[in-house]
Amino acid sequence: MRTYQTLAFLLVGGIAGIALARDGSFAVGVHVVDRRPATALLDAIPVPPQARAFDSRGHARSYVWPGTPAAAAAFFDAELPPRGYRSLTRAGQGQALQQVWGDARGRVVVQLEQALGGNDLTRIRISVAAAPATGAASEVAGGAPGPVTHEGAP
Repeated sequence: MRTYQTLAFLLVGGIAGIALARDGSFAVGVHVVDRRPATALLDAIPVPPQARAFDSRGHARSYVWPGTPAAAAAFFDAELPPRGYRSLTRAGQGQALQQVWGDARGRVVVQLEQALGGNDLTRIRISVAAAPATGAASEVAGGAPGPVTHEGAP
């Protein structure tokens, strides 16, 4: 019996709440991410010789390479600037390094970690984020949903 009273109370309270609501609005924004530019960016990033891909998901790829994280970092230091990338950030030391590179096409994050149990085995993870597309929609909203306004609404 108590359960029915609780349900009745909630139902009546919900109906009363709806009846008291005079003005209201609800907005939903959706941002669809196109993976094609990210795939093209990933395809254009060089990897050290003998690096083998072992995982690829959307905006990232992982490789295993027979070398140290420092040697892999030196490879990217030599290969990315001639392709138009500039170094934005460097972090870590020793067995775990991270480099962030950027250009007009987007950002590239290179994570280098010594593989467990391997002194000269490095896991390389490259993730990319394409620069926002230009166009009328991007110029108006900066490539993302803008604030919801009620101008001109009755």
